[in-house]
Amino acid sequence: MNLEHELMVKMSREMAQEIDFAVLSDLLVKYSGWVKIELDTLENNNNAIDMSEWLDINCKHKVSRLGRRFVFESSAEAEWFILRWL
Repeated sequence: MNLEHELMVKMSREMAQEIDFAVLSDLLVKYSGWVKIELDTLENNNNAIDMSEWLDINCKHKVSRLGRRFVFESSAEAEWFILRWL
């Protein structure tokens, strides 16, 4: 496999993951009452790690994330996330 082909495969997987997350998160919000939060930017990689740790410690309900987009099953946990990270 050449480098160009490997890059195309990687990019197509990332695009598929982005599309899948967008569709599924929109369905969760529309039909199950989940809360969607999208950050303008992540300050740095350490910030992203801190957010992941915070989610693991503080969220008892389901949370799904991809990059700077999050969906929370619990509106209260989404509100705590907003207070902490926005």
